[in-house]
Parts: sequence; C-alpha cells; structure tokens
Amino acid sequence: MMAGPCDLGPHDLVWVADPAALHWRGGMPDWCAQWLRSSAPTPVVLRREDIDDESLLPVGIRGTQRHERQAAYLERCAIARVIRPEELVSSAEELVSPERAAWLRNAPRVVRPQELTQNEKAAMHPGRIGPKQTSHDSAAMVLGPDPYAALLDVFPAMAGIGLPWGPTGGLGFALATGLPVLHEGSDIDLLVRAPAPLSQEQVLALAAVVERSERPVDLQIDTGRGGFSFKEWAGCVPQRAGPPHGRGGRRRVLLKTGAGPVLVQDPWRPGTHAFPGDPPSNVL
Repeated sequence: MMAGPCDLGPHDLVWVADPAALHWRGGMPDWCAQWLRSSAPTPVVLRREDIDDESLLPVGIRGTQRHERQAAYLERCAIARVIRPEELVSSAEELVSPERAAWLRNAPRVVRPQELTQNEKAAMHPGRIGPKQTSHDSAAMVLGPDPYAALLDVFPAMAGIGLPWGPTGGLGFALATGLPVLHEGSDIDLLVRAPAPLSQEQVLALAAVVERSERPVDLQIDTGRGGFSFKEWAGCVPQRAGPPHGRGGRRRVLLKTGAGPVLVQDPWRPGTHAFPGDPPSNVL
C-alpha cells in the first residue's frame, strides 16, 4: 500500500503531478531546468527538515550525475504518487529463491532505447531527447549492476530482523524507477525504522549485514525523531565498542533531525544529556 500525503517521511520517493508546484531554494541549476522541461519524469526524495509551512514538503531532486542534487520544496497538493523504502521490498520474497538468485546474478544489464519510454530517456539523457537521435541512442546500453541483485545480497538477513526496512539512495531510486543509476562502486543504502532501542540480537544481525555484504552498506536507523548511522553507533554500544572516546569513556553519535544534526549519547532519547554536566545536545 502506498503511503498517503499524511504518512510521509524522510527518504520517501514522491512523483510530482505539477512541476510548477516546486519552490526552489536558491538558484536553479541548468540540469534541473532540463529535468523540468521533461515534465519531472523521476521522483523527488523527501528531505529531513522542519519547516513552518505545512503545505510544503522539503524535497531533493536527483540528477543523472552524482554531483547533481538540488534542494526544493513541493506543495503537498502536487503529490501524484508516493513509495516508501519498505514498500520496495514488501513483495520481494521471490528474490530468495535459488533460481531467481542465479538469474539475477548472471543476467546482462542491457536495455535497448526502444524499450524505454520518452520520460525514461529524458531522465537518462535530459539534454538529448528530441526529434534527432544519435548513434548512441540506437545502440544497446549496458546499465551496470542489477538493483534486484544488490537487494538480494542483503534481503535474507534483513528480512529476519523484525523491523520495517527498505532501500534508499541510488538502490531505492533504481528499484522504484528502473533507471540505470547504479555503478560498480555504488553503496547499498538501507533504512531501518526502529522506534525503540534495538535488541542485542538485532544489533548483531545488522552488524553482520554491514560487515559481510558483497558491497559497502550504508545503514541508517530512523527512530521517528531522527536518523543515525548504524556503523557509527555500533562502535558506541558496549558489546561492539572500540577504544573509548569522549568524557568518561563514553561516545556520542550524530543524529540527523529536522532541526539539524545533533550529537547525542542515546539516539532514542535525543533530549537527554550526553554526559554529566553537559547541556542538552547542541545543534552543530
């Protein structure tokens, strides 16, 4: 079931019904203008930012290049469709079958332009879609790693943690759109929703995912009050801690909140003092 306008959260992908409902923060780069001329064919991603105007959503626009990222605000009335990260794996049980696994790992990632819609072509080459076609457009294109194979790498372990989770970043974008945004060096970005502290079993299971995956895994934990890096936090829990840092031998973790990043000792209780004598966690 797709999320509704009232159920939105950071990392959700939103398709824009009316590009005119986007409000820009700062100047609009040329690649964004090309994206708009293509009728905003790809989704925007919700950002973590508190804003006073409840009719607007903080969003980020993703271009075809890694450096092409732009912050903006979208009117809620212009939402056409929403997909949350966990919805991208809600029907992925078929991925764990041996036959499906073998096919995904060995299938060539090639598509021919005639198999793409005009909007998909525009998203891949925003400056080149038009009446004229180049020799590149008529050839088969190698798309790089299959996003379903990347998801398969972590699916069995993640499915057993007992918490909602899903892919974000390039992997989530590729799964949601079918566009070739992954490359051989791409990380696997994952989000786990954990409104309560993780159990020791969950900590160990998630640590195994991070440490044993074939690709680097960037695992974020969303508490409902903010998000933090599991890898950074795992070094703070006693069972997995390295040498102590900070006062009293205890360490803090960076929690991303709508008001900005804060250093906290307990990301599930961000308003508590990080150390005796400290003021409440300060915005950096």
